[in-house]
Formats: sequence, C-alpha cells, structure tokens
Amino acid sequence: MAGTLGQALIGQEIYDRYLITLVPLLCGPLLGSLAARPAATSAASPGASATPRAVPPRSSSPSRASVPTTSRWAGAVGLVVVAALSWSVTASTLARDGAQWRAAERLVARGVSATDIDAGFEWLGWHSSRPMVTGSGVVGAHGYTSSFADTRACYTVSQSPLPDMAMVETVHYPSFAVAGSSTLWVQRSADC
Repeated sequence: MAGTLGQALIGQEIYDRYLITLVPLLCGPLLGSLAARPAATSAASPGASATPRAVPPRSSSPSRASVPTTSRWAGAVGLVVVAALSWSVTASTLARDGAQWRAAERLVARGVSATDIDAGFEWLGWHSSRPMVTGSGVVGAHGYTSSFADTRACYTVSQSPLPDMAMVETVHYPSFAVAGSSTLWVQRSADC
C-alpha cells in the first residue's frame, strides 16, 4: 500500500487491481470481530438457579475441535480451487508476456528499432527513453503507445490479427507455460 500511495503522490497512474491488497487487511479485523462475539444466551428456564455460575473466558479464535469437519473440508476445497485458478492465470499471463517479448526481440534482431514495436506495456516502458505521459504518443493496438512519445508502433505483437496491418509472422506458444497452444500475430503498419 505504501508503494501504491507513493505512485499516486508522484503522479503515476494507479490501477484498481493495485488495491487488492486491501482485501485481507480489511477482512482480517472483520472476521476477527465476528469470532470475538459472545455466544447468544437463551432465557433462563423455569426452576433454574438464580445464582450466576462462573463462565470460563471465551477465546477470540475458535479451537480446531470447535470447527465442524464440513467447514474444514469446504475451506480445503476452496483453497485448492483458488490455488489452481491463481496458478492458471499466472502461468497463462507469464507465458503470453514472455512470448510477446521474444517476438519483439526477434524483430529487433532483424534491424527494427525497439521503439518502433508495440509489444505491450512492459516492452514500451522498458525501451522508451522518455517518461510515460498519457496522450504524448501515437495510438497503437494496445493503447499504451499513446503514453510513450518516442514510440511509433510500426510493428505490433498482438493476441489477434489486426485490420489494416500486414502480416509478418505468427508465433505459437504454450498457453499455460507447459500445456495448451496460443498464437500471437506480428504485424506491420502501412504507415511506417
């Protein structure tokens, strides 16, 4: 959160996904307050002693024995599902980003200037010699080129074929780093 606040203070764009770290910070105290609530008491039954009995102090966290087996199983299944989805999304994103970067590097090896290639935000930001300023450059396929004044977007590495661009090559890569198959399209603008 300190890093996100620092970005905001120096004028960098903040994306809503940066605030996901607030979820556990806000849920922790909320769940803790629910666990600390006293149990509901029932009305005294007729004939019950009017003398109060000592009640042992309640722990703020439930013991393992007090959590029903079905709740533990549901929690375990939920954890496995979240872990599988997290791995899947992370593997897919890293495989695509790596394939985009390598396709752009092949263009550079053929003599294309790195600033003439629109291969996503990371590529543009890494190769730009100027700071990111929204609206300072040309509009390219990914939308980020307009934030980098020295990018011409003559070549684009994208996840789908784009209209009005000449095909240079297609790049196939494993969708989830180890399985599946996806394609990137490397295309050239007629304006360059």
